[in-house]
Amino acid sequence: MELNIGIKSDIGRVRTVNQDSAIALPSENLRKRIDYLFIVADGVGGANGGEVASMMVTTLLPDILVEQLSHHDEIDAEILSEALISSIKEANRRIWERSQSDSELSGMGTTCVVAAVMKDVVVAANVGDSRIYLCRNGMLTQISEDHSLIQEYSRLGELTPNEIKHSRIRNVITRAVGIMSNVDPDSYAFNLSNGDAILLCSDGLTNMVDMNEIEAVLGVVADQQAAAEKLVGLANKHGGEDNVSVVLARYGTYRPGLNPQYHSIGHGGWFSVRSAVALIIWLAVICILFGIGYEMGEHQFINRLYKKMMVVSNVRASVHVIGYSKPRVLWRHPLIPNMLSLSDGKVTVTSPNGDVYQFSKSGHRFLFKLSALSRHIVSNNVVMGFEPDGSLIVEYPRSGGLERISRSGKRLASIAPGQITQPTAIAVDSSGDIFVIDHQKLKLIQPEILRIPMMPER
Repeated sequence: MELNIGIKSDIGRVRTVNQDSAIALPSENLRKRIDYLFIVADGVGGANGGEVASMMVTTLLPDILVEQLSHHDEIDAEILSEALISSIKEANRRIWERSQSDSELSGMGTTCVVAAVMKDVVVAANVGDSRIYLCRNGMLTQISEDHSLIQEYSRLGELTPNEIKHSRIRNVITRAVGIMSNVDPDSYAFNLSNGDAILLCSDGLTNMVDMNEIEAVLGVVADQQAAAEKLVGLANKHGGEDNVSVVLARYGTYRPGLNPQYHSIGHGGWFSVRSAVALIIWLAVICILFGIGYEMGEHQFINRLYKKMMVVSNVRASVHVIGYSKPRVLWRHPLIPNMLSLSDGKVTVTSPNGDVYQFSKSGHRFLFKLSALSRHIVSNNVVMGFEPDGSLIVEYPRSGGLERISRSGKRLASIAPGQITQPTAIAVDSSGDIFVIDHQKLKLIQPEILRIPMMPER
């Protein structure tokens, strides 16, 4: 397969050292085991530590991954995902050992976002707050989830969007490669369609450049090297407060995703503001007319007027649902009937053998393998609920309470030990609050403020 690739890393306008590293390797550099490998790493640590850590992960990871894949004759997405996770863990071990043996590098670490491309399948993994996005039809979707303190607070609803943007803790990450002897990466898998672009970047881009501006660049700049340089230029134009690294890859034929006359690159997403104002005005007009119509009892008048307004209006208004589409099957294999949750537009389901799947509305599937412990819990139909991040909340009879278990099967926390003894149903809302029916009584358990070890600010 052929990809149009662009790559750019820059020191920014404030820092004196570039602690970012970025690489894009074709099949020839990977013993033709996969088609492409992309990595962006953002170093953390004093002196030269961050620079060394990010360079080590981009140097070590390709060779480790190729070695992992050499043990397989045929490679599918599941094998590639497992190899990618194992490779990051092995790179983490080597970087951590280096930091332990050199006092000048003590405490060094790095974020890491990786994308391995095989035909039209992308398998990605991340540690920290460097991100991977998918751009399809001009719309940018974040694939990875940040491992940051601000992400944890946001998930609990503790911060407003404005507080998130200006918070002093926005650069505090909760996971990094090389900081500890072990690390737990998250993995993702999705398919590419003709015209799609994938973007890997450090937070030096996302903290400086609005999503509308990124979409505009990807929508109107056909050459990906030019697009990468444009994005880095925008980050520096907006202050360049951090190092910034970008890797772009376009699959198939370029198709302009946006009309440049509506998106002014570098001017803060003017189109979205205009649309929002127009939408508010139209909604206000519609509400007033509906109110007058109901007061007059002229329901037929309102229906006719509504239809005429929808014909002449170019604004998508919020209306009552009058119909639904036919059911579309996303997964045909058996699933546990009551194990389903929804978060960030993805639905999480569980199969009888203990595998956990996430599906997007477009049908993309993300597989998470549970440990033997979690597989035993699921196979025995223990009462269970899902948190928004995909963690499991399960009954744990041994402690007389509940347990929070990660996607990988690791125990994260004991919940209300000795206080929940006969749960029959568990549900978790978008803020992480847990509702339990215990002894036929509905009980609420709320998470306390997270106490996460803080990494040094970058």
